[in-house]
Amino acid sequence: MDFCALLAAAVCCNQKVILRRLFLGPAAAVAVSTGLLLCLPGYISYVILSHAIVQPLTVWFVFRPGSLRDFLRLWLNVYLVLIVAGGVQQWIRLQTGTGSAGLILFWGILAAALFAVWQCRQKVLCRVCLVELCLKGQTVTRKAFCDSGNLLRDPASGAAVSILMKQALPAEWAKALEGTASRIPYFTISGGMAEIEVVTLDKMKIFQRGTVKEIDTPKIGLREGELMRAPRVQMLLNGSYC
Repeated sequence: MDFCALLAAAVCCNQKVILRRLFLGPAAAVAVSTGLLLCLPGYISYVILSHAIVQPLTVWFVFRPGSLRDFLRLWLNVYLVLIVAGGVQQWIRLQTGTGSAGLILFWGILAAALFAVWQCRQKVLCRVCLVELCLKGQTVTRKAFCDSGNLLRDPASGAAVSILMKQALPAEWAKALEGTASRIPYFTISGGMAEIEVVTLDKMKIFQRGTVKEIDTPKIGLREGELMRAPRVQMLLNGSYC
């Protein structure tokens, strides 16, 4: 059930999932919780330690969120899934009178899946997703906004161009890309003309709504300063990727 809740939270929050952590996290949490249940003298102390220490550490281990806000959102989603799945399990048990653990687990998993689908349809994160950028075997993860209004393309190749805060590009990458960048013109919001520096990376992966989209040799425009005030993101994806 913990595995289902963590996977559903990953889908709802557009988080990258590393399978070994997704399996090891719940397994370790169950082992520790069982040990606490057997060793602690009172049930109240077991509940407090499980919810205040074991569950938060499990969420952190599986997702490694970059900020307290991201951690709290993931933690809340895990509990929401558990509440919904537990409620469905209890309702099925009361309505059918079944005590089958397998059937109750099945309905719990189904409830978690439906909750994840519903959350995605509601667009709880307002098109915010995670993007993994790759260059010469190194990868970095950045928070991006899937912007259907960004239609920028390279005039020479016609390739779609996404926009990244220049400060979000690792310093060693900037050094490695020196001399390879090009400049392309674009229209500003005010209607004027400007130019933006564009580099080509090896690969880009977009984690959104439970799917992974992989783009080879993506074109990335580098812009100084903040891209958006709300939500705060480091990258604007091209509309063709949304």
